[in-house]
Amino acid sequence: GAAGLAALLKEPQRFAGLVLVGASWLRPAPGSQDAFIAALRADHDAALRGFAQACLPEAGSADLQRWGLHILRRAPLQHAIELLQCRSALQVQDRLAELRLPVLLVHGSADVIAPPADAQRLAAGLPKADLRLLEGIGHVPIFSAPAAVARLIDARFTQATTSAA
Repeated sequence: GAAGLAALLKEPQRFAGLVLVGASWLRPAPGSQDAFIAALRADHDAALRGFAQACLPEAGSADLQRWGLHILRRAPLQHAIELLQCRSALQVQDRLAELRLPVLLVHGSADVIAPPADAQRLAAGLPKADLRLLEGIGHVPIFSAPAAVARLIDARFTQATTSAA
C-alpha cells in the first residue's frame, strides 16, 4: 500500500489509476513493530505461522495459510526484518490530498493486520478513492476472495474507461 502510494506520488504521469488490496499504508509508530521483529528473531517459523493465520482468518482457509506460509518462508529472516523497518521511511500519509488519480481500495472487513478503519481513513484522505469492504475477509483478499477482487477491479476500471470515452 505505502509503496504503491509513494510510486504514485513520485511519478503520477505513469499511472492511470491505482488498486490497493488489503493495503497497509500508515507509517508505523516508533517501536510498534519491535515485538514482531523480536518474535521473528526468536522463532522465525512460529512467527510466520502466526502471521499467516492472522492474515487469512477465514473459515476453511488452512490450505491458503499453508500456501502463504510457503511463500513467506522463501524470504530470509533478515529480508523480512528489513521490510518491516523500511516501512517507517515511507512518507505518504501527509501527502494523500496530492493524489488526483482514481484509487480503488479493496479491503477485508476481518483484517486484523491493517484494520478496516485504516482503509476508511485512507479513503477519506484520497480525493478520488472508492473503498470496497469484503465482508468476513481478512488481510489478503487476493488469496481468499480472488474472484470478488477481480470483479471489483473490472467494474471500477471498465466504468472509468466507459465514462472517459
